[in-house]
This record gives sequence, structure tokens and C-alpha cells, in this order.
Amino acid sequence: MTGEWVQYASTDPASTAAPEMIFPVSMKNKILFARQQMYLFNKPGFCWDGENKDGKFKSCIVEVLPHLKISDSLTFDSVYVYKRSYYTQPASDSIKTRLYISGIYHIVLQKETLSKNGDVISRERITGFTEK
Repeated sequence: MTGEWVQYASTDPASTAAPEMIFPVSMKNKILFARQQMYLFNKPGFCWDGENKDGKFKSCIVEVLPHLKISDSLTFDSVYVYKRSYYTQPASDSIKTRLYISGIYHIVLQKETLSKNGDVISRERITGFTEK
């Protein structure tokens, strides 16, 4: 499977604005490749190392949710929850990222930035979904 994720700045469905970002994606052997990142669809507890513009990190599958309700009109089944922590940050400044990815549609549903205590600092959610 190959395709793309398209991100728009506006959440207004009537907006005709061009996409803010387009991410090429592909899926092979239970591995989702999005830009230069990979997400493995495996069992909770499975971890791997990676690197991006923020440095080296460890990603782990925390759990697989049977359902995730994003809004009254958006509910997804089989959602993988990933946690990413960076090796290069001092423990006192350590910020973690938690991602919720649909195991069926292979899209990021929600992204959270967590403090060192695990509190949610910021949250981004999908606001619409169109299959083409």
C-alpha cells in the first residue's frame, strides 16, 4: 500500500485552502513508513530505536485500544498507542510523545506531547477523514 497523508491548516470543511503538508506513506510487512519515520504494528511492549530532527529516540507500543472515539462522528477500531522518548535530553527536561495510529487505516489519529511527569502538554487530533 502506498499513499499520502494530507494536513490542512483550516478545520473548516468549506475551506478551499491548499494543504499545509503532504506526507508520502507506504505500508509493507506490518511496518508503516511515513516520511522518514517508521511505525511497527506489533504487540504491546515491542520497542525500536530511531532518529529524527530532534535526535535519537526509543519508540514502544504501549497498548492496542479496541476503539478510540475522537468526536461524535469519528470513532476508530484497533488503535495502536506508541510512546517515544529521546535519549539526548537530560532526564529533568525529558519530553515524551504519545501517538495514536489506526491499525486499519494507518493514519495518525492523535498526537500528544507529555511532560516528564506524564501530563499532557499539548494534543493534536484528526478532525476529518476521507478515504480515496
